[in-house]
Amino acid sequence: MEKVIATCEYGLSVFSVDSMTKFLETKKIRSKKVLALLQKKKDIYLDSIKDGVWMPIPSINSGKYVIGLEGYDDAFGDEWTPVLSYDGFNLDVKNGLWISDIGCLLKFDKTEYEGDGREETSPYGTVSYFSSKEQWYKDLSGHITYLAYWYDVPQGKYLLTVTGFARKEVVDDRAANYGFQFKLTKAEGFKETKNPREEAYNFNIWWIHTSKKAVVRWLPKKESGVKWPLKKEEDNLHKVIPLEDGKLAYLTIVYDVINQTEEYVNSCRVITTFKTPKDFVLESGKEYSLYEEIYKRGKTSYKELGKIRIE
Repeated sequence: MEKVIATCEYGLSVFSVDSMTKFLETKKIRSKKVLALLQKKKDIYLDSIKDGVWMPIPSINSGKYVIGLEGYDDAFGDEWTPVLSYDGFNLDVKNGLWISDIGCLLKFDKTEYEGDGREETSPYGTVSYFSSKEQWYKDLSGHITYLAYWYDVPQGKYLLTVTGFARKEVVDDRAANYGFQFKLTKAEGFKETKNPREEAYNFNIWWIHTSKKAVVRWLPKKESGVKWPLKKEEDNLHKVIPLEDGKLAYLTIVYDVINQTEEYVNSCRVITTFKTPKDFVLESGKEYSLYEEIYKRGKTSYKELGKIRIE
């Protein structure tokens, strides 16, 4: 049976409760709003990553994900295809390991990860379940959504590998069509620190699976108005491709702003938006003219920016 975790907070997390508790005590942190603190206090966050207190899987779509820990689950068979993989993340395991919705750290309470199981009913009739093995939430219709699973991993220091998978055939729009496989490799100690929030890492399986690689060749600044090198990674505002029938294909583009070596050239990933005609598909190997759609004083005009070639 597949283990599925749902997130409404755009992320997952891997951590040991005892490691997190000890870290908070060492830093003399009393607040239970751990996620907010680790998002706002960069120095504390970097220390937590360096010490292997936790491993966030950030900036993914909200929804359901199949999860599996190598050696404990057999989650990803022939019906799945690997999409991404990153390794070398520090993880200090004490008294087992939790894989959870990152929202579980919005209010961190050690007692919610202990005991044989207890239910808490909200004033609205929903039920939250806490135990030393799993956490879940039951809505008013009785549907249960799992938020966290515990694994009996031996104590020690590990390097974590994260591999993202997509189903070859979509099961259902409401099902978990994406997932993460985790692998632990025993380590003598932590020699370096990899920060999963850095731009070099993209854990958004849906984006990587559905978008296409491309290269944009900008016209000179005098013609396009584009200031190069780009400093903004994402652009989903009014980038269009004119189609032969007079219609427009609208694009969301994520640029590579790290590896900008050739002048006025950016590698990127691109998808069409919902405003694009449904029968239009970006073709690999084809080059398109790229325009900016400009609204001014109730009128629409178009400025040519350059060319985008789909790889």
